[in-house]
Amino acid sequence: MSVEQCAAFLRVAGASILRWEAGLEPIPYTAYALLALAYELQFLPHQIKEWADWKIIPDGAHVGMLLNTRTGRMFSAQELNVFPQVEAAAAIAVRKSRHLEQRVADLEAENARLRQLYINNEMAQELQGLQEKIGALLDVSKSTNVFDQLPINQVGQLKESLDVESCP
Repeated sequence: MSVEQCAAFLRVAGASILRWEAGLEPIPYTAYALLALAYELQFLPHQIKEWADWKIIPDGAHVGMLLNTRTGRMFSAQELNVFPQVEAAAAIAVRKSRHLEQRVADLEAENARLRQLYINNEMAQELQGLQEKIGALLDVSKSTNVFDQLPINQVGQLKESLDVESCP
């Protein structure tokens, strides 16, 4: 930076810059701090690859804002100060999301188990109905007289003893 550029940047006379350089007057702290900051900002983006597309807007309506020259997105100091809070909120949201995903998986597993129980219960009810029908058939068969095959000549005698008019 030339003497003229430095004087314009600090908004002082060029003669003041020459007196500071010669050691005739001490450099005011604010001028020193601004020059140190400008020096760091001048080299920082070139030294760190991730900052290559970033710069601080030096003048105009957006003075002091951080600009991404690749995307055109600008950030104010207030916006940058909010990032830690946004990060914390995002971390909480991620934890809640993981918890809810686990809860959904647990509920799906419980739902599958309950469906299987329901299906098993329907099968049990059907088996119980079949068992009742079998029991009823057995009851009917117990109350029915079962005869061994009789020779034809004894069928008549059986009809008479049972007092049945006809037998199918």
